[in-house]
Order: sequence, then C-alpha cells, then structure tokens
Amino acid sequence: MNSKHRRKNSRDSRYELLRIVAMFCVVLCHVIAYNGWALEQRPGWAGTLSLAVDQYIGQFGVAVFYMLSGFFLSTRSFRSDHLIKTMIQTFSYSVLALAIGLVWGIRYTAKDIYMALFPISNNVYWFITAYVIMLAFSPILNMMFIQFARRRLLTWIALLLSFSVLPYISFIGFKYNGLQWTTVVYAICCYLIGGYVRR
Repeated sequence: MNSKHRRKNSRDSRYELLRIVAMFCVVLCHVIAYNGWALEQRPGWAGTLSLAVDQYIGQFGVAVFYMLSGFFLSTRSFRSDHLIKTMIQTFSYSVLALAIGLVWGIRYTAKDIYMALFPISNNVYWFITAYVIMLAFSPILNMMFIQFARRRLLTWIALLLSFSVLPYISFIGFKYNGLQWTTVVYAICCYLIGGYVRR
C-alpha cells in the first residue's frame, strides 16, 4: 500500500499534462468527426481545418498514449492483471452501451450483439484492440530493450515507420494500407519509441 501511495505522489506533472493534452486531442478529433455537422465537407478553410484536426490531431493524441505506455512499461515487469483489467473494462463498457441501446429501443442484429460481447477480438474499438495486443507483446518488446544495441533498436523503429509511408510512395494507395501499417504495428512502433526514449 505504501509503495502504491509513494508512486502516486511521485508522478511527474509533465507526463500528466501530456496525457491530458493527448485526451483532449482524441476527444476533439471525435467531436469533429461525429457531431453530425459535416464540418469536414465544408468548403474553404473550415473544411480543411476540420479534416486536419480529425486526421492528424487525433492521431497525435493516440500516438502519445502509446508512446507513454512504452515509456513507463519498458522498465517494468509484465503484469497480466493490467492486461486482464483492460479487457474486463472494455467488455463492461461495450455491454453497457449495448444495454443502453436496447433500453433506448435500438434494434440490433445478431452480428451487432456478437461484436458487442467480444469487442476486442472484433476490433470494435481499434485503439483498445491494438493496445491489448501491444500489452501482450510488451514482454518481448522489453527484452529487445535489454538485448539490442541502440543502433539496432533504431533500425527496428525505422523499419516499422517505413511501413507507414508505403502508401505515399507506391501505387497501392490507401485502399490496401492495412497490409503493412496496421493499428497493431502502429501501437508497437510507438511503444518502441517511448521505450527507446526512456532507456
């Protein structure tokens, strides 16, 4: 209990502020995308700015969350309870949303119910699915920080980042972007960057 209390008191306010900024970026992105006002389709600077906020500001917030995970978890031993707790919380949130929808009178298909009952395996919330897989891989990723030299780690990070630019330099385009730059690769890459900075 005392060690937990000490850890809470020794939290660095800079990282807490960074978390708040990341949360604000993600919330702002979702407000722009799902408010029903079609801000991204507006002509001129308003549409361009809204699209930029949705596409880039939101992803900045997500990347910061993943990097902070790597920054803090890369020096800790793996805790399965953290992984299980995240999965239980996601399941509870999903089932609660389903129940509220049923009370509200929304008609769900069997597929909708199945997806709500297994949100992580069905990638209902892509961020959480990628986060859970990243947590599961964290013991292997943390071994990389111990075993690999600095240059080798940078090579791995550069290799993963190169997947993100393939659609820009190839004829494949965004339609098949998921072949290389999946949300899991995105999360793992950010984890490695955060851990690299910490180490």
